[in-house]
Amino acid sequence: MPKSLNNRRMTRRLKGWPSSGSSRLEPARGDQWRIMQFPKSSAPGTPQITNFPNTAIQGDVLTVTCKSTGGDPDPQLWWYQGSAQKDNTYIVQVTGSTRITENNYTFSVMRSHENEDFSCTARNTQDTRTTTVTFASVYATPGNPVLTGPTTFSMGTSQTWNCKTYGGYPLPTISWYLGDQIITGDWTNVTSSNSTYDVESQSTRTVLAADNGKQIQCRVNHQQTLATPKVTSKTLTVYSPPTVSITPDLSNVLTGNDLSLTCSVTSSLSSYTVAWYKVGSAVALTSSTDHTINGRVLTILSAASGDAGNYYCTATNSAGTSANSNNVEVVLYTIPTNAVSSPSSVTTQAGQSFTLTCSASASPSSSISYSWSFGGSVLSTTPSLNVPNAQKGNSGTYVCDATNAYGTTSTDVAVDIQYAPQSAVSQPSVSAAIGTSVSLSCDTDANPAATSYVWFDGSTQLAVTEKINSVEAGSAVKTYTCRATNDVGQSGDIVFTVTGTSTGGGGEPDTGASTGDTGTSLSTGVIVAIVLGIAFLLLIIIIIIVCCICSGSCKKKEKKKKKKSQITPKPEPEVYETRTEQPIYHVETYTPRHKPRPYSEFNPSIVSRKHVDVDMESSDGHGGYGYIYGNNYQAETQRSTTSRFVVRAPPSAVESENGTIISVYDDSRHLTSKRVKHPVHLSGEHTYNTENTHREARRHRRHKKKHHHKREAGEGEESPPRKERRERAESEHRDGSRRKKEKRDRSKHRRSRSERRGESEDLREHGYISDGSPAYSQDNLVTTN
Repeated sequence: MPKSLNNRRMTRRLKGWPSSGSSRLEPARGDQWRIMQFPKSSAPGTPQITNFPNTAIQGDVLTVTCKSTGGDPDPQLWWYQGSAQKDNTYIVQVTGSTRITENNYTFSVMRSHENEDFSCTARNTQDTRTTTVTFASVYATPGNPVLTGPTTFSMGTSQTWNCKTYGGYPLPTISWYLGDQIITGDWTNVTSSNSTYDVESQSTRTVLAADNGKQIQCRVNHQQTLATPKVTSKTLTVYSPPTVSITPDLSNVLTGNDLSLTCSVTSSLSSYTVAWYKVGSAVALTSSTDHTINGRVLTILSAASGDAGNYYCTATNSAGTSANSNNVEVVLYTIPTNAVSSPSSVTTQAGQSFTLTCSASASPSSSISYSWSFGGSVLSTTPSLNVPNAQKGNSGTYVCDATNAYGTTSTDVAVDIQYAPQSAVSQPSVSAAIGTSVSLSCDTDANPAATSYVWFDGSTQLAVTEKINSVEAGSAVKTYTCRATNDVGQSGDIVFTVTGTSTGGGGEPDTGASTGDTGTSLSTGVIVAIVLGIAFLLLIIIIIIVCCICSGSCKKKEKKKKKKSQITPKPEPEVYETRTEQPIYHVETYTPRHKPRPYSEFNPSIVSRKHVDVDMESSDGHGGYGYIYGNNYQAETQRSTTSRFVVRAPPSAVESENGTIISVYDDSRHLTSKRVKHPVHLSGEHTYNTENTHREARRHRRHKKKHHHKREAGEGEESPPRKERRERAESEHRDGSRRKKEKRDRSKHRRSRSERRGESEDLREHGYISDGSPAYSQDNLVTTN
């Protein structure tokens, strides 16, 4: 192929190539060409329309989708409304080996779209395919209703309202409501415009006072487009004549006082007038000297009898005049007066009955209430009081109270109940010395008082007619009888018993009897003796109490002394015999690496009162220390019986330049235990003595305990300055002891740890000691002559 074709692409049909496709010749390198195979062109798929409803509402905005699958080359996808092209924008989506062409068309629905074709067309070089859809119905929502008509009017007038709605399809309906109740419309008018309907309705009614404040409503119903009706309303104001009432509904007034009546008005209009009337007169009341009118209030001044009667009021506004109010009765009252009782007084005998009646004057008389009381207790609440079978306890003053709402008046009735004498003798029996005179008094309770008396000695009437009868006490018991009489009758027998005694009386006389001898009363001397005896007895009791208290404190002291005396004495230490054994010990010598420390650097390890064994050993004379571990030398062993022990060198001891070697053992250890303490240089006889120290401690404890017991027993009270000095001295003593202890602790630890450790290592290296701690120091050794 010529080179002139290198930059040109050639496509032609090749023989033997499959007929389902096409081929194309493209240049490769230089004069070389390559043959490219391509698929055969195809028609687009039928368009598929989605999101297109069967019915729609005017004004809705819809987005409908059209898709076509396949097609080579890719098809064009267009929307048409009728024959007019509306949208030619589309996109191609590739899913695997499938190519989809899509076109989304958005538009607003109109009433004219009903029954109009909407089509989607897919077109390429191979074919053109179309799909068509149509709205079956396009509805139109009716507009908001418009309500016209009055809102303010008087009660009882006829009013008309109009309601209209526009642009609904299909035909909307209108309904009328007053408050929650449906009312009928007079007529309905329908007109058509732009394939929609306009509806107008009218309603006429006579308004009532009860319609005031209610709403008249026009409701537009459209089932196809509205879930709830569209509503417009107006609030009605109905003017009506006022309604009135009077408070209080019953008026009671005390004569001479003022009374006010109020006319309560309910009106739909703020402007109204009030008029007052008295029943029986058609002329409205006006202010005068008898009464005043201030707006809705009628005031009756200084109410008198002529003001009693019934009153009413009326109220008038622009809508009319109210009906008459309720009638209010004005009742004049007076305070009860002139209370009287019948009879004014009562005198009757016991066992009879009596009736008391009370009356009073007041206006109105029916307002009076009565009550009878006696001794503070109410007996009756009626005008009459009846007392049957009266007794002497019914005598007294009875009070009648006549009361109404404005006051009370009272009257008193004296009632006297008479009865025969009754015995009032409290001691009918009396004892007196034989031969003494005894006065017997015939005491009685009677109304009226007893006027005559009759005395009897046994069954024999005496000549005595007085209340008191003097008789002589004899050796025999005698009985006397008295009878008392008044205007009502005679008492029963009042019996006295008189007993004569040889000692001059067995008791004091009481009411009804008295003796003529008063020698049984106590003399002044006897009374003084009794008082002194009682005082002496009280003094003895006080002395006994004081002795008991003192004996109790003494017992406490005795107990404390017993406790002191019962302290177990310190057992005498056992005396051990001096050992006679003289075991032979072998001494091995060595030269320490450190020079022995002075005696003062050693601290005692034996400071108690324990018995100890002290073994004396001599040096081997070779310039070193000797320690017992064999049986070469003899040692003198002495066991002490007190806390004091003596250390001395044995007679055969060999002194060295370093001194004598000793070992100290507890008495619980045997000599062969080999527990060797730290060596100490001795130069003569030394004594370790703690007796003086213990004696001083015991003396201090006894002194302290003695003063402690004194303080407990309340003895030895000291003055505040002395006590303050003592406390300050004790505090200084404690501080000094503490400082001394701290000083000892510091001196004990002042030694160099390296020296202690070096010397201990020397002793431990030869196997003679276990811990290297010092046994005691030279400070504890007291040199004796």
